[in-house]
Parts: sequence; structure tokens; C-alpha cells
Amino acid sequence: MDSLLTPEDFVALHNILLHKTLLKTADFETIHSLLEPCGLSDVCSTFSPSTPVINVIIQLCPKLSKIYITHGIVRRVGLAIFLDYLCQIDPYLTHEDVECIQCIITKCEPKTRSESLLSRYHHERSISPSMLPGFQGAKIDRNAIIRFDLESITRTFEDTIKYEGTFAFSIGGDAWILKSYIIERLLWQLKNKMYRQCERPIHLSLYNADLTQGAHQIIERKLEEQGYAQLGDMFYDPGDIMLIIWNRDIPQDHMQIIARSFWENVEIQISPFVQNKSRCFVTIWANINQQPLEDFTLLSLPERFEVYELKQWFQAQLRKHGLDETVIQDCLERLARHHGDLIGTYQEMQGIIDELKGEILSYE
Repeated sequence: MDSLLTPEDFVALHNILLHKTLLKTADFETIHSLLEPCGLSDVCSTFSPSTPVINVIIQLCPKLSKIYITHGIVRRVGLAIFLDYLCQIDPYLTHEDVECIQCIITKCEPKTRSESLLSRYHHERSISPSMLPGFQGAKIDRNAIIRFDLESITRTFEDTIKYEGTFAFSIGGDAWILKSYIIERLLWQLKNKMYRQCERPIHLSLYNADLTQGAHQIIERKLEEQGYAQLGDMFYDPGDIMLIIWNRDIPQDHMQIIARSFWENVEIQISPFVQNKSRCFVTIWANINQQPLEDFTLLSLPERFEVYELKQWFQAQLRKHGLDETVIQDCLERLARHHGDLIGTYQEMQGIIDELKGEILSYE
């Protein structure tokens, strides 16, 4: 089915991508790295590396809107896959930007409801949807999967966090898995332990290009761009604060110096806002595709899932919702095909849950 996107939709999308996302400072390699997890990196071969980035981005969206990728048993538009991914990993996007992008995704994928796992079994077995448990959309919490595994990380986090004070952790790895799985789990862990309000995390992205303005107080400058003129301004609203600082491409040794300098300021300036106030300030130093920074509590990213344990856990989650055993076995086989690979398996779990809820669209 053809996309319903208009020229005005592309103009609105280009405005967001060029000025409000990671692409605003991207080079050709960055664009390639953002498309790769979506299975869309081949489209880069249609551009010359010397093509100005602004032209690549403007031409990219129409190209992606004509590409279809099969995910599991669902056929999706390339542009929708890419925009979904960007919404998950891009810290620059505001709530309003995400809403606009979601509207564009909806137009990319007109509302032909999903030929998903459940509807496929309906056709194959010639039974009524009302006879198939869960067909109307299994009420599975997509966030349930963030609570699987990660015992080592969560144990370290829980043992370090107290009911008030400043705490800093360091982790390294793939940006998507860190944001959609690890950070979400830590935020859930913080809320679950404290049983009190926790503000929406503050995300900062640091680039090597930012150092042209000087490394001194680079994080403070980034916070000021988000409306926090002083460190204490983060505590304007009640509740615990989580700050995630993403090192996109700053060399490890430079980032180490920046982090130490900032943390020295934090321990001086933030203390009055947390001591005897029953509040926490938690900083996560997220080093993308680099080793974790030193001097902070290390959180070790697991290399892979243990397949047998994962299948047992996921099977129990699906059975709780009364799903057909044939559907469940199909889901487990899909997970097993990734052989425990952390990113591939986690993406598959997210995709399965969305399909079971009837949230992914497909095409005739």
C-alpha cells in the first residue's frame, strides 16, 4: 500500500531531522551508523560520500519511504523503522517532536491492521478471531522486558544507591541497547527502590566538535542549553534526578578529564539540594562504543542473553496472558534464532510484543 506522506510532511520531517536530532551534527559515517541497526545501511551506497550531509538527509527520507523490510513476519516501511529507532535513541527530541514523528510514521504505514502472529494463525487454522486467545491485542506490558536479567548491573546499582546523596555510574556499549534497555531498567530500579517521585531523566550528548568551544564546563554549557543555568536548577521540581551523559565520540582520555572536573563541581554544588532532603542525584556516564570511564561505579554490560533461561522467562510471560501455545512456540523460535545476541534478541522481544498487541502494521 502506498504511503500517504505529502510534500509538506517531508518538509516538517526534514526540519526536525536537520535541526532537532543527532543528524544536526552528523557526518556521512554517523548517518551510516544510525541506519545500520535498522537494516537500512545499504541505502548509503546510493550516495557519494562527498555529497553534502544536508542533501543526504533531504534525499534519504523519500528513499526510505519506498523501501520495505520484513521483520519477523511483518513487512514495514524503511522510513518508519528508521524514525522509530531515532525516537528511541535520540536525546535531543522533545515530546512534541516525537508526537510529530509518530504522526508521520502513521502516514507511512496506513492503517491496514497487522497480519501479525495472531492473525496469521487465524488464517492458517481457519478459526474465528474470538476463538483465539489474545487476538484482540494481548495486554502485555512492553516495559516488562526491561525487568529481565541484568542481575549484575542491578545488584551493583542497588548496593551503591542510598536514600539520599549523589551517585555516579559508568557504562559503555551500543547506544540503542543502553538507552532502550539498560537506562530504562536503572530508572525503573531507582523508582522501585525509593517509592517516591523521580523526574524524567535529563539526557546530554557530548561530541568532539563541542570541544572547539573549550572542554572547560562543557557539561554545564549543555545543561544551560536545556534551561539549567545553574546545576541547582535541576532540582526546581521535587523528586530524584537522573542525568545521563552520552559521550558520542570524544576520545576516552579527554572525556575522563571532563567527567572528573564536572563531578568535582557536582559534589560541591549539588550537596545542599540532597543532604537531609531525602533526594538522590544519579549520573550515568554512557560511553558509546567505548570502554566505561574510570573513577565511577562500573556497570558491566552483559555480552549476551542465556538462551534457555530467556526462553523459560518469556514463555511464562506469554502464558500469563493466555496466548495459544502454537503462537508461544513461534515466538520462542524467533528468539532462539539470535543465539542470545544482546541487541538482536532484545529487538526481537520488542517486536514480538508489539505484534501481539496489534501495534505493528503490515501490507498486502
